[in-house]
Amino acid sequence: MGAMTVQTTGAKRWSIGLLAAGLCSCSASVPIEATFPKPLIEPVAMRVGVLLDEALSSFQHEEELPYSSNWSIQMGNAHIAMFSPLFASMFTHTQSVTTLPVVAPENQSLDVVIKPVVDKFEFDVPQGSDAKFVEVWVRYHLQVYQPDGTLVMEWPVVGYGKAETGRMGNEGSLHRAAVRALREVGANVATEFATQPELSPWLEEPGNDAQISAEQSPLG
Repeated sequence: MGAMTVQTTGAKRWSIGLLAAGLCSCSASVPIEATFPKPLIEPVAMRVGVLLDEALSSFQHEEELPYSSNWSIQMGNAHIAMFSPLFASMFTHTQSVTTLPVVAPENQSLDVVIKPVVDKFEFDVPQGSDAKFVEVWVRYHLQVYQPDGTLVMEWPVVGYGKAETGRMGNEGSLHRAAVRALREVGANVATEFATQPELSPWLEEPGNDAQISAEQSPLG
């Protein structure tokens, strides 16, 4: 009887161990999809190329949290949905470019090229009954180049989002927090980009307004 009791206890412990391992090895996939309002600002008189490369448009953050899920967070679509209308609203002339240096004849019609790069992405999901919020931090470097590929500046922009956990669970809350972080990034870019001192040669260039008024086009 004693031997049977030990074997039964061992089997239970084995089963509990397998269950715990199964719980820790589950995965959570969160595609970030959203629309972003255009900023209500006066466009800056600049001719800007926008380079949204594959690293940005397919960005995916993967992380395994201790005693939690394996997380996969896909941000690519949200990047395009945010940056494309944002830059189109910020400048009087924008156009998509795919290479640096920009090839002729496009390079003759641009002042600068902006390339957003993801520098850091972090998130935190609650553990235990007392934790009620999901948080997301994201940092980008807005790299600004002359059309010939010369770097003008590399400007860090940070966004933070926080969402209370609810019936949608941690995944739904993480989605909301990520969207809020992106909206903060967009607001910071819209209000502070034109104040960067490295851009003053183009912002003060005489004749920009007259030239651009005849060339206005949306970001394609």
